[in-house]
Amino acid sequence: MKALITPFRPLSTKGGIETFSYYLTRAFPDLSIITNGDLSPRDKLLASFGQKTLNLIPYSFFVDNLFLKRSHKENFEVVFINGYYGWFFTLKKLKVPTVVIFHGCNIGVAEYALKDYKKIIYCYHKYYLGLFDYLSAKGKTVVVSVSSMVQYLLKKHYGIDSIVIPNCVDIEYFKPSTKESARELLNLPIDKEIVLSVSASYRKGFNVVLELAKRKPNSLFIVISQSKINITPKNMLVFSDVPDTQMPLFYSAADYLVFPSRYEGFSIAALEAMACDLPIITSDMGAFYGMDYSQPFGRVLPLSATIEEYEKATVEVFNDRSLHPRSFVQQNFTLDIFIKNYRNLVRSVLL
Repeated sequence: MKALITPFRPLSTKGGIETFSYYLTRAFPDLSIITNGDLSPRDKLLASFGQKTLNLIPYSFFVDNLFLKRSHKENFEVVFINGYYGWFFTLKKLKVPTVVIFHGCNIGVAEYALKDYKKIIYCYHKYYLGLFDYLSAKGKTVVVSVSSMVQYLLKKHYGIDSIVIPNCVDIEYFKPSTKESARELLNLPIDKEIVLSVSASYRKGFNVVLELAKRKPNSLFIVISQSKINITPKNMLVFSDVPDTQMPLFYSAADYLVFPSRYEGFSIAALEAMACDLPIITSDMGAFYGMDYSQPFGRVLPLSATIEEYEKATVEVFNDRSLHPRSFVQQNFTLDIFIKNYRNLVRSVLL
């Protein structure tokens, strides 16, 4: 039996970690998952007191201890841990192989996305959460990075070696439908250039999307966001609480996705869009780290790219009918590849 220690149940939120956890259950149907929701009412109350200032560190302490109690009764052969929920097991070693998966790096978040943001938030990620990243990686059997970018940051900032196993996209779920039918179902105009964005946060580069909308008044910008947006241009529609079942429709309805994120560990939303054969314009973060400008799936721009460079890329991608992003996902990021990689990893640590 395998175990996974993680903050939340698979697919309980729309985060990449919860999506990864779901895919891990596809690789290991016997996976036992221990989360914040499994804590006793008393432990939840105690953990919640410190969450506002200490992030999920208090929860991770109680969840890790809950796992220790269960491990005395259940025969776990391998333990998977998401991110800094593994810090406690550097202080108290487990007797079974331990695999910690890094979906990002908090020092990376600070350096790439928060350097010009609020100083206290920058320091919080770099020094406080960065410490728990380091503790979580230290002394584990295997450290997994979800992209070569995360691997590079773990080595640079913590001196931690890791292997890269990319996350994946279920291409049977995320698949294209015709643009006309998708727009009709979503009640979107047939004859407009539609630009899609999947976040309205500073970290995801929403300021770039807003500026593009102002510069392209004849295009319709669709934003899928959980964040409240106070002021939007007239050519922008905001959708919140979009169910996962509708995301392939939005991806199919658009002409391209703009994803100018300041920091990504993997870029799951962009790859889901690509699985629906939607071209993308993205920053060179996460899965796109180190890639050249022109790609068969769209354009990859440096983090320093100007709004003029993004605007130029939108014209190129809109007019390039040779782009077929789904084939790139099929070759590199399928669920079958993910399952094979993780099953091979478990075999190697059990030898």
